[in-house]
Amino acid sequence: MDNNIFTGRAAYIITGTSGSGKTTVLKAFEDIDYYCVDNIPTVLLPELFKVIESSYDKIKNIAVGVDIREKMFLDNFETLFTELNTLYPYIKVIFVDAEDNVILKRFKETRRVHPLKESDFKKALTKERDALKFLRNKAQIVIDSSNFNVHQLKKFIYNNFSTDNFHNFNVNIVSFGFKNGILAEGDIIFDVRFLKNPYFVDELRGKSGKDRDVVEYIFSDSKADTFILKTLDLLNFLIPEYQNEGKKYVVIGIGCTGGIHRSVAISEALYGKLKESYNIILRHRDI
Repeated sequence: MDNNIFTGRAAYIITGTSGSGKTTVLKAFEDIDYYCVDNIPTVLLPELFKVIESSYDKIKNIAVGVDIREKMFLDNFETLFTELNTLYPYIKVIFVDAEDNVILKRFKETRRVHPLKESDFKKALTKERDALKFLRNKAQIVIDSSNFNVHQLKKFIYNNFSTDNFHNFNVNIVSFGFKNGILAEGDIIFDVRFLKNPYFVDELRGKSGKDRDVVEYIFSDSKADTFILKTLDLLNFLIPEYQNEGKKYVVIGIGCTGGIHRSVAISEALYGKLKESYNIILRHRDI
């Protein structure tokens, strides 16, 4: 698990690009009883964790937000972070990101100015990404919020990092449509576009993979059952390996063309088969 083997503490440094949802993520951690600190001067991080270490009876889990807003963020931070991680190896980095067009849309909607104050927004975003590259490379967890609204992003944090279920390993099964973009946060992606497509059947087109007649149509092809059996065999091997590696959750993406019929039906079938063995979170991105 992500907790420190010596103290049982969970500690996350939350960072990422501006407009990606870092503040929402940090607030969600606060909701699930993490001690949260936002926008702390990075030079004070060693002192903060020193205090946290001496306050185990009062503070067990902590999430710290650091980003480009803090003026000294870039000054020797790579060296500082390396030293910090050596002292407290249980600290994990969560990097929150989103696609450029999504970030631009969010800034326009809120009428905010990019923290780097560049006149050209895309130039500011590129500069920020370059500055944060080393942190993204070191991040144990990358959350792509492009397809989350605020409430979905909070729920994702609640489901996967709640202190009430701290020792649980969560398996996220997410159906999606390739035409709407690949599932960026997926650890494992399965493409089920080889199965019979209900979209081309008039009476099924307007339904989804949750409807019985759509499911029956998809599974009338023997390849659907074969896919389920082989995928279950693979997942039952992989999931324990992810757990042993210390991951907190895994995201399994099931994709078809539109994310409405085949991927939904297959995701529901896998959920039904795995829910007795694992803590499963099922989400249909595109319906």
